[in-house]
Amino acid sequence: MKLKITKIIWAIVCSFFMWLWSDDFYTAFKTPEIYHFGGEGPLGGLWWDETQKAYLIFGAILVIWFFIGLMLCLFQYKKEKLKYGIIAHIIATFIYVIVIRILS
Repeated sequence: MKLKITKIIWAIVCSFFMWLWSDDFYTAFKTPEIYHFGGEGPLGGLWWDETQKAYLIFGAILVIWFFIGLMLCLFQYKKEKLKYGIIAHIIATFIYVIVIRILS
């Protein structure tokens, strides 16, 4: 029961962030002039903030990452072993958030 609730919540989280980063990717692609590339901004100096191309690559990686998390949640009922994938995805995402928080 706990895994089912966790799976539903994580699927919603992954869907939200997939939508959010997809929208940001589209905006950065179509109107790069509103972004401050080159080391400005709250996370300035990180590799993905240097150029538009790097930012788009980073955005695509995040969209794919959250898509993988969503697929793990949706197909876990077919393969019981995928529950470890969901747990690993959640842990890796939180580690990423903590590391980014430390860097900023």
